[in-house]
Amino acid sequence: NYTQAYYNRAYAKGILNDFNGAKEDFDKIIELKKNDEVAYYNRGAIKANLNDHKGALEDFSKAIMIKPDYTEAFFNRANERKILGDMDGAVMDFNKVIELKPDMASAYYFLGTIKADIGDFSGAIEDLSKAIELKPKEAPAYYNRGGAWGFLGEYTKALQDYNKAIALNNNYTSAYYNRAVVKGTLGDRQGAIEDCNKVIELKSDHAKAYFSRGDLKKKSGDITGACADWNRALELGHQISADSLKSNCR
Repeated sequence: NYTQAYYNRAYAKGILNDFNGAKEDFDKIIELKKNDEVAYYNRGAIKANLNDHKGALEDFSKAIMIKPDYTEAFFNRANERKILGDMDGAVMDFNKVIELKPDMASAYYFLGTIKADIGDFSGAIEDLSKAIELKPKEAPAYYNRGGAWGFLGEYTKALQDYNKAIALNNNYTSAYYNRAVVKGTLGDRQGAIEDCNKVIELKSDHAKAYFSRGDLKKKSGDITGACADWNRALELGHQISADSLKSNCR
């Protein structure tokens, strides 16, 4: 069975990160068996690894044409559409995934992140909440829902979600930074400074954390500390810090 031999070799090449070689084998499989939806699906995944996103999209579409209930192909095509900027198409495909597999938490998660990207924050919260209901220990779902709450001005709910994300992953740099912003908005300057400290501990070149901590220190009356932080932020490429230095520091 030559087809199976090509499959075996293609999978082995993929494991070894020889994506060009794997693609050649899937090309051969499709030449031998033109309606093999699995071959199109796998070649699409290989093309995605090679950053040929249009080619990947075409292969996932061909797999779906052959097998209209191919959940994984819809899922991967949705991601390719997102990468290519077709957000409406990505939303449509993730909705199809959910129709085919209503308990797939990752489909709700990615659908929620896309809705947040296009400004549908209420829709994002609904989908991310469903993802959390299905898989309650995934920190990124809380993190992204926290961001959506923040855009809606629901800062207490945002804070709760960032707390949960950090409880699940205590090295979550972005969650600490966003929580610092929310705490600052809610008037908890000391808590915000502590979160900025944690961000800098985790990622010493985080320019925004230095800049934000500088602002918080200024509001707390520590102008010397503020100037030191703005200077460090500027060294790291945060150009807006130059204005703060010029206005407040000698």
